[in-house]
Amino acid sequence: MLSTNELKEKAGVISQQMNGLPVSDALRILNAAMAQVLNESIAPNDQSMTKPFISSLANFLPRHRGRPRGIESDAEVQRYIHTIHERRTFQQISEMCLVKFGKKRAPSKSAIQRYIQDLTEKFKQEASHNE
Repeated sequence: MLSTNELKEKAGVISQQMNGLPVSDALRILNAAMAQVLNESIAPNDQSMTKPFISSLANFLPRHRGRPRGIESDAEVQRYIHTIHERRTFQQISEMCLVKFGKKRAPSKSAIQRYIQDLTEKFKQEASHNE
């Protein structure tokens, strides 16, 4: 097992290699590297990889989303929000959905806000990857 100084030295080498990258990209690289090490390099009976260590990495491993949000699982509600969202507040969109779809299917103002924020973030990420 490596000493604290050896760990710091090796971490410094990795950090230097990622110097100048946006923090989000650096974290994605580290996450991918950890996943590779955990999935490909570790022998099943490697005693250095104790359960507490692996479970501590759970926060860094890719997370799989649970069930889709109500808006994401209802294509008709999605299409409607896409057609009416411009120049309207989240409250107005919520009220319009309530009138059109009823209480059971209408998303809340908060759900609409999260959905549109997620879409905006996805568009930003796609735009930055295409540059």
